[in-house]
Amino acid sequence: MKTIIIASIFLISVMGISQSDGKNEQFTFKSFSFSPSIYFNSSNTGIALSGDISYAYNKSIYTFSAIAGGVVCGDFFGSCNSESFGQINILYGRELMLTKKIVIDVHAGLGYFSYKSSSIIGTESGHSTTVGFPLTTKLRFKTGNRFSIGLQLHANINSVNTIYAAGILFQWNRKSF
Repeated sequence: MKTIIIASIFLISVMGISQSDGKNEQFTFKSFSFSPSIYFNSSNTGIALSGDISYAYNKSIYTFSAIAGGVVCGDFFGSCNSESFGQINILYGRELMLTKKIVIDVHAGLGYFSYKSSSIIGTESGHSTTVGFPLTTKLRFKTGNRFSIGLQLHANINSVNTIYAAGILFQWNRKSF
């Protein structure tokens, strides 16, 4: 599954880079962003960092994202489970212009989800992987043609441990024509 996702990201990235700038009917680079976040699930709260790169074709947005996070508990935090997670996702989305400066991006897709926790019993070293269904929403405030700042909400629904995250979004956009 990892190989298929990585190969897909590579091939679509190459296709996007090889396209020349021009009409909106082409597959073109749209933006890249990162978001430091707070995540939570059924047992813990921790920190996460996500990054993505997006391409546009007509009004559709195709996004490749990677997210990693975790929490490590010690004596200071009391009793809790150490855990970490990682995910690689391919998403399809649309951009909704609320005003000239406020934009909402909505994405849904499919991805690889890896979870490691000290509370998982019966698996190799507390590690489990599965297919996840990521959902991402970005509320962006455009500060100019190339930069947006805002709020990113993310969920990964899967059979191991559903993760929710909220964080500040920093996004660099392709220059508008």
